[in-house]
Amino acid sequence: MNPFAHTRAVMRLVHGQLVHWTRDLLLDAGVEGAGVFPSFQDERTAGDHLVVMAYKMGPWPKLVESDRPVNLVVRTEDRTAGVPRLWAAVGQGLRAAVEQLFDPASAPGGRAMPAVPLAQMPAPLAAWYAAQPEDPEAGWTLRSGDALYGRLPSLVWNRPLTVRTYYLVMASDAAARAGDPLDSFAVPALGVITVGLQLRRSFDVTLPPMNPGPQLFGYLGAISEAVGGELGARLISMRDELSAPQVHRVTVVPVPDLPADDFATVMRSLNRPLQPAVHVAVQLGIGGGPSFGAGAAPQMVQSFG
Repeated sequence: MNPFAHTRAVMRLVHGQLVHWTRDLLLDAGVEGAGVFPSFQDERTAGDHLVVMAYKMGPWPKLVESDRPVNLVVRTEDRTAGVPRLWAAVGQGLRAAVEQLFDPASAPGGRAMPAVPLAQMPAPLAAWYAAQPEDPEAGWTLRSGDALYGRLPSLVWNRPLTVRTYYLVMASDAAARAGDPLDSFAVPALGVITVGLQLRRSFDVTLPPMNPGPQLFGYLGAISEAVGGELGARLISMRDELSAPQVHRVTVVPVPDLPADDFATVMRSLNRPLQPAVHVAVQLGIGGGPSFGAGAAPQMVQSFG
């Protein structure tokens, strides 16, 4: 799933879960007959209900995030803040496997070269490389003379963009329209939402897996078989976890009230009468994620071992 398709899926699920969060608060308050909708309804037939309407979305707190991507396969423990635990662990596991299979101490200068002859690789990993198409610019393998070399992996975490979506929660009150203030729905219902923002200000949403393509799963399988043991089993376990949906906690943020003129402008643009509302927002990171591929292509390849 590309970043745009993943963003669409995430925003759809979070939006729907916010509506469910609002409905659950009403049910816990003993309000069972009122609906909660993401858009305005026909008030003549909808009865008492809440509308949870998104009206503004934008990056927060700045237009472009300044953090650079993080290569999780190199030693960057001090820069993995904000990287999901699972993806940081996958990077560490790949690095440990590369170091175990291609000991940097035996390489020229004490550092592993960015490409290794397939003849010096364990059979499962060499077979995986041999099955990849040759491409001197972006491929996993390259030739030097008669020897075929495999480039070591790169797993990069691209920092997501922090986006905040603003909502107005508004009540449609049939009793108030009928002139019965004692049976009012709007003010008690919005009071429940206001208290919920303090006592239950988050919800869990199950998001689709964020993976950079099938090559990562194939590579994890091959390198785990090559290293074996506890490390190989851990890589397989992480591979299986990567393909499963992830549970993410989203915080519902109370937002200071809109200035009266701004609120009136919003209501006029919606062609709605002035009515009570609660102002909330949800904030999450979208559009980033992992990118897996071959590492840098060396200008000159040296054998070690």
